[in-house]
Amino acid sequence: MMAIKSILTAFLAAASLGLPGIPLLSPAALMPGRESARDSAGAGCPGASQSLDVTMPSAALGKPVAVRLYLPPCQPNAGRCFAAIYLLHGAGADQTQWGDIGIATAADDGRAHGTLPPLILVVPLRPDDRADPRPDGDLPYEHFIVAELIPWVDQHTSACSAGTQRAIGGISRGGLWALEIAFHHPELFVAVGGHSPATQGEGGLNPFGLLASNPAAIRALHVWLDVGDQDSLKSGGASLAAVLQADGVSTAFNQWPGGHNRAYWREHVPDYLTFYASQFSSDLCQP
Repeated sequence: MMAIKSILTAFLAAASLGLPGIPLLSPAALMPGRESARDSAGAGCPGASQSLDVTMPSAALGKPVAVRLYLPPCQPNAGRCFAAIYLLHGAGADQTQWGDIGIATAADDGRAHGTLPPLILVVPLRPDDRADPRPDGDLPYEHFIVAELIPWVDQHTSACSAGTQRAIGGISRGGLWALEIAFHHPELFVAVGGHSPATQGEGGLNPFGLLASNPAAIRALHVWLDVGDQDSLKSGGASLAAVLQADGVSTAFNQWPGGHNRAYWREHVPDYLTFYASQFSSDLCQP
């Protein structure tokens, strides 16, 4: 994995792609034989995830955005790729929040025990940005995710490019952002998770309104919602779960002991990863 890090560091220092300043990571070096079939051999990928911090310029946001990547300590087999999960932090936090609650450790433990496949985890910072939709209907941060970050990750890491191998989730306000993005662009994801999520959206976009406007497409998603029994947001999460289930959307809802804090999320990070990984297409995998 250190060799991969050296390749990444060299390209980060020396190259750019598309928007000025976006680092170029060699597909030939990082993704030998990469196609669309997911590699699921978790136990065959021992070791610790490699953390990589990059800074991406964003035309959608008009400012650079810090992104933390957690990469498996191995490469996919020829003709295979890794599923990717986009994880959004809560308000007042940053791209280090998911690392602080143990996302890399949970991914490593699951992979070592064969309960999780190798996963690419993408944790972008949400900078302060406008809440008004763009002319295309996207919120600015949403457009950064779907039109800039996802294409970049697909092209320059070992991530599968199919939506059936991609999920998005978030904590608190990040859970709302994840739900809004997935409900507005359900073709890009197979699953979405809201972990202690806020449920009232920004700029007129919210999960309830998006469900009402695009129910058939959203029914293709698998949704996870969880909240602590001492969390002031628990009624909103329960209401959203009930509406989704009544509308035929595959929705798991859990209310566990705890509050709205990192101790609660840290305890359930393995549950989150298990949910996301269970939704990725297995018919594309070969033993």
